[in-house]
Amino acid sequence: MLAKVSLFFLFVIFYSPLSYSQTMAYTENGDTVVLYNNGQWEYLENFLDTEKTAYEIPTNNTKFSKPKKSTEQAGGGKGGYEIWYNPVIWKRIPPAEINEDADNAFEMKGDDAFAAVIFERMEIPMESLLEIALENAQTVAPDANLVKQEWRTVNGQKVLFGQIEGTLSGIKFTYYSYYFSNGDGTIQFTTFTGQGIFDELRPAMEDLLNGLIILD
Repeated sequence: MLAKVSLFFLFVIFYSPLSYSQTMAYTENGDTVVLYNNGQWEYLENFLDTEKTAYEIPTNNTKFSKPKKSTEQAGGGKGGYEIWYNPVIWKRIPPAEINEDADNAFEMKGDDAFAAVIFERMEIPMESLLEIALENAQTVAPDANLVKQEWRTVNGQKVLFGQIEGTLSGIKFTYYSYYFSNGDGTIQFTTFTGQGIFDELRPAMEDLLNGLIILD
């Protein structure tokens, strides 16, 4: 069985608020531009067009919804979302136990799976969310790779799903996540565990993710 402290350590140093590796700036005319480390720049519109056309994200046509056994609710994001969870399988824990930036946190009862939500007020283009998360992961786990990504409809809302795997301090990890962003802010809802037990725990992790409800 994986040590809880090892998983917590892994999550704290890997999972952080999303941010661009490039710098944003404004011209005298009010245009937004992207500044690169080599001194070059381009208009934000062109940067986003490049990001969108770099790859096609497939769509899963399954309609995902809150499981019937998810009867307990946790709110967050200044009222912007709810997480419905099965209290027989999951328990809430203080978010700071996992990450100081977390809005909500959960631990699977009797097993080594955890989850947390980070909410940011800044809107980030949906197509870029997973790429940014992967870049952040690779700064601490160079072998981190994106195993799967797709658009999903969860409780009537379009979200981006992603599965990232890698190795950090000898621990092989799997992150199974939903990402969402609009004018009210950005949500990272991530479940995580060790690769060796992921297949066994995945159904419960996915049920927890599908308890995400975005509020208007």
